[in-house]
Amino acid sequence: MKTKTTKRFGALLLALVMIFSLFPSSAFAAEGKEAPPAAAGEPAAAAEPARTEDGAASDEEAAPAAEDGAEAGSDDAADKKADDKSEEKDGDKSDKKDDKLPDRKSDKRSYMVTLFGFEGKYVGERGPYDAGQAIGQLPALSEDGYAFLGWLVNREGEPVTSSYPVNSDLSLYASFEKLPAAADEDAASAEPARTEDADTADTDADEETGDTDAPAAPMRGLLGAAGDGDGEPTDPTIPTIPTEPTEPTDPTDPPNLPNPPDPTVIYTITWIVEGEEVTSTVTHGEVPVYPGDEPTKEATDRYTYEFSGWSPAIAAASGDAEYTAVFDSYNRTYDVTFYNYDNDILYGNTFAYGDIPEYTGVPPTREEEGKRFVFTGWDPEIGPVTGVTDYYAQFREVPSYEITWLNHDGSLLGTSQVFEGDIPEYEGETPTRPDEGGFYFVFSGWDKELYPVDGSASYAAVYTMKGADDATYYGLDFVVGSTNVAHITVREGDAIGGQMPADPDASAGKKFVGWFSGGEQITADTIVTGGLYVEAGLEDVTT
Repeated sequence: MKTKTTKRFGALLLALVMIFSLFPSSAFAAEGKEAPPAAAGEPAAAAEPARTEDGAASDEEAAPAAEDGAEAGSDDAADKKADDKSEEKDGDKSDKKDDKLPDRKSDKRSYMVTLFGFEGKYVGERGPYDAGQAIGQLPALSEDGYAFLGWLVNREGEPVTSSYPVNSDLSLYASFEKLPAAADEDAASAEPARTEDADTADTDADEETGDTDAPAAPMRGLLGAAGDGDGEPTDPTIPTIPTEPTEPTDPTDPPNLPNPPDPTVIYTITWIVEGEEVTSTVTHGEVPVYPGDEPTKEATDRYTYEFSGWSPAIAAASGDAEYTAVFDSYNRTYDVTFYNYDNDILYGNTFAYGDIPEYTGVPPTREEEGKRFVFTGWDPEIGPVTGVTDYYAQFREVPSYEITWLNHDGSLLGTSQVFEGDIPEYEGETPTRPDEGGFYFVFSGWDKELYPVDGSASYAAVYTMKGADDATYYGLDFVVGSTNVAHITVREGDAIGGQMPADPDASAGKKFVGWFSGGEQITADTIVTGGLYVEAGLEDVTT
């Protein structure tokens, strides 16, 4: 047990010497302290022999410690040379990157896009692009333990889609998200902690075999000793050693691919655009690029099409692949123009395919002297839009009819030409009638109501008869068949009285049953309120 503990103490001292040897002496001088004696040429001072419980130094263990110090000094010298070579390599890579990236001119109308993959590694270039041209479909990259999220402008910039316009030279950086580590990987990397019983068993075994000077178990990793892979040591007696600096990323390195590019393996890439196939070849790990101009799809009467990318998304080649062009569709719009009868434009607008155009201009009209026109619609008849369309206003000429105006005696007062649907209006002088039998006459209107015209018509003047007392008198005509047998004049408001004519003789087979006007019987007691046309009522005689 004591021998095992002594070994561990010696290993701890050796580790401390190695840690101090990694720091330059100037780091201690700045603090006003002396640098510890960790030089490669002083191995004896670097490792002090471990002491036993009796206070005596173990000479047998001091010798191996001194040898280990000498080896540490040699390792330091080798590390310094490796650092010098790493700096030279970094310089060469920087020169190589500068040589690989082409010179750009600001006064050009086309631009290039440079792609950088995982940890800024150079992937390649795309272009040239015309100013404002969409960048198109970009490759999807893969990296073990990470999920590819897309492309960004200048590392922290905005996301880039296939429609992103290129208006200058661009540097795009792939964006990744670290995937969660699997639990079994952590378990596999963790070394079980040793118990005191196990250490005792090892000591006893060493004493039995006589191998008491066996070296300590080697340390795992550079960031942490014998631990779980994340730098957390399971044995606190084993120190943590700083890691070596990693080599910087070189932009000229090939892109991060599932497998390293292999120029000896060739794959065939088939590009399908609207049923037409084009092929190109790429090497293993290379990102395919469509070998022609941006794909297009012929427009139909209803749709126009815009290229939106490839299906599936383009990825680094690992075998023969097939990509099909994908297009977005948009409803087409067409110009629709409305014209008047004389080809003057009344209204115009654009409408989507299939829409019913709506006229929102001023109502169409047509005027010609002496004529009248009524708008009846459009030619052709308005329907769903299927292309550029012109519509023309249609009109119907309104007919006119002659209206005749007559006096009470049938003499002509005048004529008028009236359009269909209009109410006729007499435009001549007021009709007059000569005095008769001590009576005078005042014009009171027409023999029938004036209605909208739908054909030729005639109207006769009607008068109110006035007596010497300025009272109004009305004439009553009594008719048998078609013969006027009596005409009497009665003052307004008086009964007919004794002016009633005698009952007429009935014709053979008929008998007189009374006088009637408008279905009402007229007798001597009838009060007169207006002129009347009275007819004899005759019935057949039954035997």
